[in-house]
Amino acid sequence: MNLVYDGPSEKHGEWIRNKVGGVQASIVTVPLILAFEQAFESVKRCGRVIAVGMPKGNLSIPITRWVTSGIELIGSTLGSRQDLQDALNFAKLHGIECKVEKRKLKDINQVFDDMSNYKIN
Repeated sequence: MNLVYDGPSEKHGEWIRNKVGGVQASIVTVPLILAFEQAFESVKRCGRVIAVGMPKGNLSIPITRWVTSGIELIGSTLGSRQDLQDALNFAKLHGIECKVEKRKLKDINQVFDDMSNYKIN
């Protein structure tokens, strides 16, 4: 099933819950409060929201839904924005390049299989 959402960003999580019943987990990697809030809105009962990094500002979530739905909020800080900038500067200074291979989403199972069998990094 291929679904594409093309509506207002503040309704994304609600749309996911309505279309597929929500997701088991949502991983947020961008430092935007709206992304965190929509990740929370997109998870189903007993789902998890995993935050990698931290946005500036405060997260506003409905406490009643959080408690009654058993949603887990998990945070992880792997480094600061300055750490990321330093890593990018190091890569540029030493001519380090990323090898990127584009694959279609429908081939995701093959991609995982290729990674497991060390065919791709």
